Amino acid sequence: MKAHLCLALFAAFLGVAKSEMPLVHGEVRYSRGLAGNRFTVELEDTSAHQVVDRTSVAVDGSFEFRNVRSGRYEVRLTTEFGDVLVQSGFDTFQQGPPLVLTVPEPRTAAAPQGAVSVGRLRHEPNKKAMKALIAAQKYSGQGDYARAAEELRKAIRLDPECSEAHGNLGAQLIRTGKAVEAIPEFQRAIELDPGTASHHSNLAFALMLQGQFREALEPATRAVRMESTNVRANCVLGYLLARSPETLPQAVPHLRIAAREMPKARFVLAQVLRELGNETAARQEIDQYAAEMPGINPREIEKWKSGLR
Repeated sequence: MKAHLCLALFAAFLGVAKSEMPLVHGEVRYSRGLAGNRFTVELEDTSAHQVVDRTSVAVDGSFEFRNVRSGRYEVRLTTEFGDVLVQSGFDTFQQGPPLVLTVPEPRTAAAPQGAVSVGRLRHEPNKKAMKALIAAQKYSGQGDYARAAEELRKAIRLDPECSEAHGNLGAQLIRTGKAVEAIPEFQRAIELDPGTASHHSNLAFALMLQGQFREALEPATRAVRMESTNVRANCVLGYLLARSPETLPQAVPHLRIAAREMPKARFVLAQVLRELGNETAARQEIDQYAAEMPGINPREIEKWKSGLR
């Protein structure tokens, strides 16, 4: 299979009236080097600048959205840790099926922002390791992270140079509360494939979970330099910068990026703005946080806001 990733999006409308809600079907096609990864497709309303829906991609590459109102959207395919692999505009008023998004094989050694790194494309797992990667993806999708980790360890035994197996094993270990064991897996993934931003941001996250905040700052910074819009990387870096009064102002732009998709990052952003004395902006962020998290007790929000002047 050619080293490329292709997302074919097929929109089938239930009815013809603009007010009716279409059903959107899609398919993700990818090179063998990406097998074992968990992908998400999300829709952002371009007029509201807000993600209105996201769905996981099945093992066979299929996905669908329901109850999508007619309008203009940006479609993004991301990894489970926020790396944007491909994005494109999608207009239900004009776009007929199919909409195809393709990430071609990079021609140079430097991976462009948001693309699959050359390190991944140069190494394709052998068939037995590939089988274990696919099995791990299935178990992870079912929430059986321990069994997914077993399959990934098998993949590593079969193909020790597979960076995806090391990186994904680290992710499963974090999910099972084993951040200490995840750290060397992310470090090995970086050795094999230093051009993938998610390996760096995941390492920073694991170090942060272990309270190693100084050590986490370097990989988090590197991940953001590699992919400035990486949500997970910006969230981790923003949190780390917010821990020190000297770097508090630097945390704001990173938390703003993360807050677009992570409500908890918006709450941290509100706290940072309050500490910086920008109480009007802090109030706006906490109101937006409350709107995005309807399960939050309104009294807690009002109590927080009562601390503002």
